[in-house]
This record gives sequence, C-alpha cells and structure tokens, in this order.
Amino acid sequence: QISAEKIYNLWREAKSCGINIDRLLIITNDYQRFQYEDLVERLFGMKAEWHGNLHQLIQRGREIRAGVMTGEVKNVLLLSVISQPIGIEIEGGLLLPIIVSNTTIPTRKSETVFLDAGASEFSVDIWQGKDCYARENDLIGTVCLKNNLYQPGKQRELELTIDIDSTGGISCQLTDKSCNVETEWMSLKYA
Repeated sequence: QISAEKIYNLWREAKSCGINIDRLLIITNDYQRFQYEDLVERLFGMKAEWHGNLHQLIQRGREIRAGVMTGEVKNVLLLSVISQPIGIEIEGGLLLPIIVSNTTIPTRKSETVFLDAGASEFSVDIWQGKDCYARENDLIGTVCLKNNLYQPGKQRELELTIDIDSTGGISCQLTDKSCNVETEWMSLKYA
C-alpha cells in the first residue's frame, strides 16, 4: 500500500544517504498512480515507472533483490517492508507491536516498559505475527537481562530495541535504564 508518507520517507532517505536515483519502479494500482504521480515527479525530478500486474512485478522484484544480494546488481536502493508486526506480550496476553506491518526496512524501534518489582533477571519474548494475542503468533526469540546492580523496591525502566537490517535480519537488545546495564545485541531470525 503506497502513501504520500512512504514516498516522502523514501525521498528523504535517499537524499540523506547521498543516493542518486536514476530509475524508480512503483508497484500499485491505477487509482494510487494518479493520486501520487505528481508528488513522485516533484520530489524525485523524474517520472516513475508505474506497474499494476502484481504477479509479474513480484517476480521481477525477486530477481532484482537476488541480484542486489549477490552483488550482480549495483546502484539500486532496495526497499523492503516488514510484512507482519513484531512486538512483545503485555498484560492480558496482547501483542504490543514495536515494529508495525509495512514498516520500511532497515529500521530500529524501541519500547520502554516500567516494572515496580522483580528479580535480578528479566526476560522478554519477542513475537511476530498478525494476531492480537501474542501467543497466537510466532515466537522469534527471547532476550534475557541479568542485572547484579538491581536494587529491590526500586522501579525499573527497561528498554527493548529491535533492529531489522537491510537484509531482513532481526536483532534485539534489552537495557535496564535505571542502572544503565544492557545485553549484547542478539540475532533472532530473518523477517
């Protein structure tokens, strides 16, 4: 699903990275083409190639991605999106998305959780899927934090950071901000 925000973010990311785009291929329907064609031309200074045959374009996208990954295709800004949200379980067993569906990757997002009591060890399960209940989704990893500086009775501020790199690799880090202790980055899986 294309939007003005996604087009603007693509333009801003390319500009901030110093990437010179000389060809822009957009897969969408005719309605969205006419809705965003002028915006694309204004921002990028060129006409984009608009395509609507989804099956052919998915295959072409796979071919381009494979070429980029093997190094055969150069000077291509390959944008992918995360298809399913990634998050943590919160009260009531619900999934709190930290990275939502259709977020352009690479990306890094954080969520802060406050705890009143607990032990010196804490673990967080990371889930990926579209169900609103965490345990109905795929468990993609668990990150554990052992904090020997923990002081009982003191509120803990934990920050979970999830990072998805440009190849779709997912990693995470858990930080106890109340005493500045953090885990090493942990690889989970590929999106």
